[in-house]
Amino acid sequence: MGEMGTNKLYGLGARRIGVVSAAPVGCVPIQRIITGGILERNCNEELNEDAKLFNSKLSPAISSLTNNQQLPGAKIVYFDNFTPGISLLRNPAPYGIEEVTRACCGIICVAPGSCPDASKYLFWDGVHPGEKATGILTGQTFDPASLSILLG
Repeated sequence: MGEMGTNKLYGLGARRIGVVSAAPVGCVPIQRIITGGILERNCNEELNEDAKLFNSKLSPAISSLTNNQQLPGAKIVYFDNFTPGISLLRNPAPYGIEEVTRACCGIICVAPGSCPDASKYLFWDGVHPGEKATGILTGQTFDPASLSILLG
């Protein structure tokens, strides 16, 4: 989205805009299978590096829009989703998550049924976090101080 999307939203009347960074997309189950195969399921570190590079350019671009008053009256907040995401992938146990490489319902959810306990899986399907993981990531990504800027 970056500057162009933010400018478009501003042009449509938005004055409070939250921009969320790219997540560690190289570690979603579908990418793990593409990269590491069915058995190894390694993260695609190249995709994660691409996400980090994108985020490293997105955050300053958002700050520039705010600091240079290019969008008068706008409150734009950048939310880092990559750091909490990679942290949860690397250290899931404190949250009761046991499986980070496989999806609860399979990669595209075509098999009948799903896993016996979805709360133990980071991912629901090949790309989306499950309900429990979404709650954890939301709490870590959308910090109260930044939210108060948007909502206050």
